Amino acid sequence: MIDKKIEPVLWGSLVPIRSKGTKKPLYLVHGAGLNLLLYTTIVSHLDPDQPVFGLQAKGLDGVEEPLYTIEEIAAYYNQEILKVDKSGTYALAGFSMGGQIAYDMARQLVEAGYNVSFLGVFDTVSENASDKHIPFIKRYVLRTDRLFHQIAWVAGTFIKMPLTKKQEFFALKMRTLKQKITKNDYEIKPEGASLGKQSELPKYLHKVHRANYLALEKYILPPYPGKLHLFRAMDQKFYIKEPVAYGWDEYVDEVVIHHIPGEHSTIFAPPNDNLFAQVLQKCLNERD
Repeated sequence: MIDKKIEPVLWGSLVPIRSKGTKKPLYLVHGAGLNLLLYTTIVSHLDPDQPVFGLQAKGLDGVEEPLYTIEEIAAYYNQEILKVDKSGTYALAGFSMGGQIAYDMARQLVEAGYNVSFLGVFDTVSENASDKHIPFIKRYVLRTDRLFHQIAWVAGTFIKMPLTKKQEFFALKMRTLKQKITKNDYEIKPEGASLGKQSELPKYLHKVHRANYLALEKYILPPYPGKLHLFRAMDQKFYIKEPVAYGWDEYVDEVVIHHIPGEHSTIFAPPNDNLFAQVLQKCLNERD
């Protein structure tokens, strides 16, 4: 339980979203957009007795240097939590890229002898940079195969989609293609939402976004000896190689899948937020 005498420092990574409550706290990690506000909708529907804290990126104050690996980010966030929470048992979760960070936080905590009672990833794919370390020809074959399946998925989805949805879907894919070609935006797959153009961001924010992008790009997923809860968007707008468990079953002992209405960017929006919160609270209650 959080030590009531210790308050997170200004501009620290640990941010209280709801500090009051007698239940064990839930720690939520920011996504690629670095925005903790997206969690407020589901937090508002959680049990009033459920404390929730967010973890925001280092360097958002424009003074501190950002971190450039998932392992460093995870270690720093764990350090921030352990300063104020001496319980020894922790519940972690994150959206998209935040799920990858929460995953490594859980791995590091377990390796250090702590207990992780809940690990949740919110529509997070098990992206792995390990293919960058294999021979070029094999890497080329794998990426070509992925591209072929991705194009086939987009074409098939477009054909089966209702006419009213086709224009929106086409526009989304064209934006993503433009980002890849021009490289004006940093994109964290499979979100499909840019981190923001360099010209539209303060210099220090661009630096943090870039650091997070590079961290995810080179992260090699290690195994995790525990259970992982995947909160999976029911409406998929992006190609995912393993669309059921998002590939997590290759790395963890057990994957529990929760189907959430909406697509990647709307699972926290009304009315999906209410159901999301109910499912999440049930998971947290059961681990308590």
